[in-house]
Amino acid sequence: MIQINKIPNFDASKLAQIKAVFALSNPGTKFKYTRHNVGALFVEVIAEKNSQTLIAEKNFSFFELNIGSKNIIFSRTDTFMNSSGIGLKELMKKFNLKPENVLIVHDELEKDFPKIGFGSGSHKGHNGMRSVFEQTGATTFYRLKFGIGRPENKNDVPTFVLEKFSKDQVDTLIETFQEVLTSLETFFQEN
Repeated sequence: MIQINKIPNFDASKLAQIKAVFALSNPGTKFKYTRHNVGALFVEVIAEKNSQTLIAEKNFSFFELNIGSKNIIFSRTDTFMNSSGIGLKELMKKFNLKPENVLIVHDELEKDFPKIGFGSGSHKGHNGMRSVFEQTGATTFYRLKFGIGRPENKNDVPTFVLEKFSKDQVDTLIETFQEVLTSLETFFQEN
């Protein structure tokens, strides 16, 4: 079982400020199970497991869910990855959110599958995060990163992130997502 406070770079003070979870992704069924869309898959699985329907706005979709003692907005961009910041900027405006209120969920090349970690700071070449920084003018977002591994050849990264997870990997992710949600519930009940 995943314990949220045991995930690398966990920071209780940052997580306690979260009011929204925002997933970076590419839109459409073509990209649904790709490595780059692990954030959107996280939000979609949480919605399905809790009988929620994503409400579509212009450039993002969302639903609200009580987690522990908090109401959290779960959302994903409906733009392409490299324009993810547009959807986030609109979400922040609609719900009057500051950067410290948003937990961004995305894929992480620097972590092996299925490791997870928290973090902040540089976009490290992630174009979705680059867009977030450019559109919002902020670089301080707390992030939940799902490891997808890295191909041996650096030039293979664009193809690698758009490849689909195997059925076994999807099953592992769904189990991991549920454990993360359970840990978040415990955290927000206690904080």
